[in-house]
Amino acid sequence: MTSLSRLHRATRIRLLNDSFRADPETVAATEGFLPLFGQMSIPFFLEKVRAYADFTPGDPYAEHECGALEVAGQDVHWRIDYVAPDLAAPSSDPADPAKTRRVLRFILGEELAQAA
Repeated sequence: MTSLSRLHRATRIRLLNDSFRADPETVAATEGFLPLFGQMSIPFFLEKVRAYADFTPGDPYAEHECGALEVAGQDVHWRIDYVAPDLAAPSSDPADPAKTRRVLRFILGEELAQAA
């Protein structure tokens, strides 16, 4: 893949991600997130993700697929997962909406640290 092709692909994914962030169809949260913030907090976090603009330097591919927030002293991360339309496997091509369903996932920072 040429540099220009990679740039076009990243731009396409970024546009799809930005559109999805404006009106996410599927939202998930980790086991640690829900007990701390509860299901009722999801609309609050969705507004934060919609308004999120601090993608550099944490967005090395310029796809706008993840970010971090601090809320009530907690480090909260969000990311867009790319899955197949049946949700059974990762997407084979995040740049192709026919092959990809996006899922917005909220994760506590401490959960990310434990997974590393």
